[in-house]
Parts: sequence; C-alpha cells; structure tokens
Amino acid sequence: MAAKPAAVDAIRAALDAAAVHAELLIEAGDPIHWIKEVGFLNDLVIISRSFAHDPAGGSPPSVTTRALIEQVNRPILLLGPSVAEWFPQRALVVHDTRRQSNEAIFIAAYLAERWGVALSVLPLGNSDDAEAAVEETKRYLAVHEVTAAFMEPIRPDSRAAEHVVQSGIAGDFDLLLLTGPERGRKGNKHNNPTDMVWKVLEHWPNSTLIAA
Repeated sequence: MAAKPAAVDAIRAALDAAAVHAELLIEAGDPIHWIKEVGFLNDLVIISRSFAHDPAGGSPPSVTTRALIEQVNRPILLLGPSVAEWFPQRALVVHDTRRQSNEAIFIAAYLAERWGVALSVLPLGNSDDAEAAVEETKRYLAVHEVTAAFMEPIRPDSRAAEHVVQSGIAGDFDLLLLTGPERGRKGNKHNNPTDMVWKVLEHWPNSTLIAA
C-alpha cells in the first residue's frame, strides 16, 4: 500500500522545520522485514510506542513491536506519547547484573558524557552478584567521568517489572533504559528477562530505550 502523500509531506515539513538532515525512505510491505534491513545499517532504531497497535488488542507494545525488539540486533527507542524536551534530561537505567556484558550501561555512559543526561541506576539481580556488578559499574562510569545515583538492588522475581515502573514514575524520569530481551534463552516462569521487558513496557508511560 503506497504511503499517503499528505503524511509524507508532513514528515518532510517537520524535518525541514527542525533543520534535520535526513534521508526519507518509503517502502511498502512487511514492516518487520523492512525495519530489520534498514536497522542493520544504523546505530539506533526509533519507533512510536503506539506503532502497529490495535486499540482493541490490549496494552502496548504491539505484536509487531515485540517482534522487532526480539529480532533487530540494535538499540531501539520507543517514543512515549508526549516528549516534553527535545532530548531526555533524566534517565533510569535498569542494570541487569546477571549479564556479563550490559550494553545499557555503555549507552547510559554515552548519554551522560556526551549529552549531560542525569543517571540513576537500578540494579537487578541476586544480592551477591548485584554487589560486585555495582562496584564494577561505578568503576566503569568513573573512567568516563560520569556520576550516577545508585538505588537499592531489586530481585529478578515476578514483581521486578512492578518495581521498575514504580521507581521510574516516583523519580519523574523521562527515559527508561532497559537491557534487551534474552534472545533464544528462557528463564523460569518467575525469572524470565524477556517477560519482564514486556511487563515494563505495558505499564511504563514514557519513552524507553532498549539496548541490544
């Protein structure tokens, strides 16, 4: 189905008004296939939180968005319904201490160092592992001359998503930075990292950046 000319013209006008240099690509067909193809050539994929969402089908993210998050091996930014600032000011970083390499921390350091985003880190993991990972994260951020406020760790149980959302809302954060889903790996029914991502996205109202 061809893109509607009015919609395309509106996008071009918005880009021109913001003085943003961009290449506008239009393609008909399977959105997952197309976004995967283009996303592979870029560092970040940005989509609306309401992308491909059926209002009668439940809370976001849509089935299409979930498939993109699982299949596109790039950071994905889900834009919330309203963005008060042109760039996030305060980010809550959910640090999954069970991961050997946590790209969410790398991205957070860049946002703070390059763009001055204020960071708060919410460690996710069992107590012994979390304590060592937090110290390592503090050392990594210090190397980049980045400071962050560290919250008390939360356990990766069935209430983890609820704790994340409550912490984000209570702290008035405009960006949530999550570790991406465990592609191809499954945890038990109370400790499934991918399920936690979906539960958080269903209830967190603002923008979310999901690491690869």
